[in-house]
Amino acid sequence: MAPKIVIIGGGSYNWAPTIISDILFTPELDGSAIVLEDIAPEPLSVIHSLGQKMIAEKRSGCTLNITTTEQEALQGADFVIVTISTGGFEAMQKDLEIPAKYGVNQTVGDTVGPGGLARGLRSIPVLVNIAKNMERLCPNAWLINYTNPMATLCLAVRQSTGIKTTGLCHELQGVLHILRNMFQLPEDAVMEPVVAGVNHFIWLLSLQINGRDGFEMLREWMRNPTPFQVQDEEVKEMFAPSTIDRAKLKLELFREYQSLPAAGDRHIVEFFDGYLRNLAETERRYAIKPTSIEERSGSWLGAMRAYVHGMLEDAFPFPAKKSSETISDILAALAGTCPPRTEILNLPNEGQVENLPRDAIVETLGEVGDDRVKPLGPIKLPQAVRDFVLPHADNQFLIVKAALEGDRSAALDFLRHDPLSRLCTNPDKMLDELLTAHAKYLPQFQ
Repeated sequence: MAPKIVIIGGGSYNWAPTIISDILFTPELDGSAIVLEDIAPEPLSVIHSLGQKMIAEKRSGCTLNITTTEQEALQGADFVIVTISTGGFEAMQKDLEIPAKYGVNQTVGDTVGPGGLARGLRSIPVLVNIAKNMERLCPNAWLINYTNPMATLCLAVRQSTGIKTTGLCHELQGVLHILRNMFQLPEDAVMEPVVAGVNHFIWLLSLQINGRDGFEMLREWMRNPTPFQVQDEEVKEMFAPSTIDRAKLKLELFREYQSLPAAGDRHIVEFFDGYLRNLAETERRYAIKPTSIEERSGSWLGAMRAYVHGMLEDAFPFPAKKSSETISDILAALAGTCPPRTEILNLPNEGQVENLPRDAIVETLGEVGDDRVKPLGPIKLPQAVRDFVLPHADNQFLIVKAALEGDRSAALDFLRHDPLSRLCTNPDKMLDELLTAHAKYLPQFQ
């Protein structure tokens, strides 16, 4: 029987069109009942119209319905995909501007640092509530999370409910795309990475490319570098230039530690305490600069809206093939309609990374099969890499405790232990200002 696939945040111009299109490009999911749920009816209606048009053009057997009622959407679901942003751009702006007043610069502010804390405090209760509703309405369904902060959200769901959950992120695919471009590899080149860490701070520990040592290929390229392009570079150059990954920081870290961070530099830089002290120097040396709210909410979101409306009005063609996202392949594997496959997953540490804390959410490769996921391992991080990653794995538990219990002392402990937040001139005062600014989303602290 074809699955029921629910997208919470189904009015997302950024995620929903890609997920719908990829499902339609996956034959094993033909006939699926797709349901879009969102609290914002206007974009929800637009995405619904686009999805219906895609279904008609592909003559797919899938159906597409919409609702603004979460419980209606969840009833009898097999898969629940979450792509939400609690508080939206208005809240994100406060996540960046308030810490900056206290000496903490952030480039993204959605995973670690004070921005990652504030976003987690807002989002964790929402995601846990979704999972608890799933326990009543679709207890056997999978929750597949795309929302940041990825690790703490997945950890909170695992601690609070019995719902099966994993988190998906495309940063590894972006770095592998850069390497393909650097080495001018054909599309069918076989890349076999060994990777481990926490979300947005995973490290490639080894890489085989068509049987060759990929790290040796990278060292050869670094001795005589040639220009390369990142994924969707032309679009990013027009609408979100700060998101273009020039890879300068990750290559410097590779030169020093012989392991390659496998995320965008603007994410990686926030996991350290030293690189963002001087933004002008960081931009000069690494071509990294903060992604402003204006860039995100204005030019980038505007471009996404224009693209969606352009497809509706036949000004732009529909995608000609499946995207590089892995979601539809993972859904098919979990549904048992295709052979098991290996993908990058965020899962509790059951020993797959042997020198990181048990139960922390770690990101590694895992095998996805019929209603199951199995992380691959065990992997042991090199000591220097482990020393970088460990504080962030430990700090997941502090953010979850703070969010679920309204525990201000746990939130303050996070700020004192997080490398980037340690730059704060007055963590007590900064925390109070963040809690006040987001009070309407934080009833647990009242």
